[in-house]
Amino acid sequence: MKEYPQVIGEFETLDLILQGHSIARYGDGEFNIVQGRNCVSQKGDTKLQHELKSILMNKNPRLLVGIPTMDPKGVKYDRWGKYAPKYKQFLKEGKRYYSSFITRPDSAQWCFDTKYWDKLKQIWTGKDITLVRGSNRSLHPELLSEAKSIYEVSTPYSDAYVEIDRIEKDIYRALPEAGPVILCCGATATVLASRLCGKGYHAIDLGHVGMFINKEGKKETTND
Repeated sequence: MKEYPQVIGEFETLDLILQGHSIARYGDGEFNIVQGRNCVSQKGDTKLQHELKSILMNKNPRLLVGIPTMDPKGVKYDRWGKYAPKYKQFLKEGKRYYSSFITRPDSAQWCFDTKYWDKLKQIWTGKDITLVRGSNRSLHPELLSEAKSIYEVSTPYSDAYVEIDRIEKDIYRALPEAGPVILCCGATATVLASRLCGKGYHAIDLGHVGMFINKEGKKETTND
């Protein structure tokens, strides 16, 4: 019987991203779509379902595929653990997977640490970046003050996959040279990370990470 794979942890995953690897991340929303259902920010779509299934089997060594770790030490293991039997059928036996929790310290509580967030910010510090986003719920320019410059590409807040080809073209127009491209647009970000990586760009799906950077900043202010 196929087992849920052992998943590379958050710190090692982040180290590889800083070395130039891209990442496409899956949470419960993406897996809902893989299973033919809807998620909060995206209606189910057969083409999107196919792309998401294909990425889980991706062979590009430069693309990290991030999935829930199912680490029993995680604070939300009771919630995540029940999904393992459903998710494992879509995963490739023997393939190495990486942590989708690099942006979710609410599931990997050991990442709620200033040193971790300082390392994560190295993704954009001193760099010309392209930020692809549909709202202020996650990363926005005020949270990326360490970047050298920011070029923004807008997406719809929900059901962005309908416009994915337009979004992808807008990204290419913004990029005279390779990345990094930071993606915060739900399941569409997962697909864009794969497409962009396949064309040689450094694409990083960071989801709702901005919400937790805000919390970390408030915590530091409170502690001062």
